[in-house]
Amino acid sequence: MLFNGNWVSVHGIYEGVVSLSDWHSTPPLFLHTGVRILLTIASLGGFAGLLVSLVRSTASGSLDTAITWRTIAILLAPISAVYTVLLLPRATGLIFDRYLLPLLVFATLVVVRYYQERVRAQLSAAFAVLVLLMAIYGVAVTHNTFSLYRARVALAAELNAQGIPDTSVDNGWEYNLGVELQHSDHINEPSLTYPADAYIPVPLPPAVGCQMLWYDYTPHIHPLYGISFQPDVCAGPAPFAPVHYSRWLASSPGTLYVVRYTLPPNP
Repeated sequence: MLFNGNWVSVHGIYEGVVSLSDWHSTPPLFLHTGVRILLTIASLGGFAGLLVSLVRSTASGSLDTAITWRTIAILLAPISAVYTVLLLPRATGLIFDRYLLPLLVFATLVVVRYYQERVRAQLSAAFAVLVLLMAIYGVAVTHNTFSLYRARVALAAELNAQGIPDTSVDNGWEYNLGVELQHSDHINEPSLTYPADAYIPVPLPPAVGCQMLWYDYTPHIHPLYGISFQPDVCAGPAPFAPVHYSRWLASSPGTLYVVRYTLPPNP
């Protein structure tokens, strides 16, 4: 799987295959239908422009030939080849979008040089607009991501203040791994080879309520509660106040709720 919705997604947060699976809910939308339609038109328009440039002879205006194709090849080809080789061990699993960022930078240089040769020597103002829009999106989703992380820490602090230890809360796999390391000197990962008896198999949890992702990685955590974007998932809402977090460029702030993983005992 090459593209699996890392960052440029309708929700504007990281949502790889191991991220949203431990939220048990759907996050609020960040890119609404109108924005997605505009992005689709822009993407198809850019692809159409590339096809047109393939049949165009040369660019208008004088082109500085100091940066030749040979120069670009000498500068970029070796490091691109080495980086691609380094990616090969990951090819048997998932290649996340972020792994390709260096190659995308190199591809941008090639595309700009091609544009100057086949379309026009001087870059148009549309390039600056595109870079500005991407910068705005990048800054906004980075802020929103850190804001979401702060909300998770705030929820953990609220639960701790009520006497609920971190080992009783599923606060997402990243947070859980940190909690495990506070009670153990390693993550209980199946591929551990040193020391020989480091990995201890963990039995499957009961198939009721919500399950914690990578429960075998964190055997010290036995969640009674979890976090969610909706209050009515798993075994229902827990008696703790939700935490709101800011979302730049979004129509409304986000909210995280504490939900039960098991039903409370009957009185």
